[in-house]
Amino acid sequence: DLDDEGPLPALAVAAASEALAEALVNVRRHAGPDARAAVTARIGRQALEVRVVDHGAGFDPGAIPPTRLGIRASITGRMATVPGGAGVVRSTPGDGTTVVISWERA
Repeated sequence: DLDDEGPLPALAVAAASEALAEALVNVRRHAGPDARAAVTARIGRQALEVRVVDHGAGFDPGAIPPTRLGIRASITGRMATVPGGAGVVRSTPGDGTTVVISWERA
């Protein structure tokens, strides 16, 4: 959904693209063999938001040991390095996972 086309900072686009790729890799690796993912995006001059939603196996984010850097480094951490960027991962065992990747111009 393009609500008002315009230039976006290359750093924000690159980080969001890489975080999206990792979210989709995680669906393939962890959601289960029959899981499907839906990707939606809203992109404008002032902000972007990409959501990846799957209805797969899900997991307990609080149970992930601090030594496992997957989500922290590749999604939330990557987006945190971009001014105005954020990455949020919500999941529940047995109820799938939602990843929200966003950037907003300051």
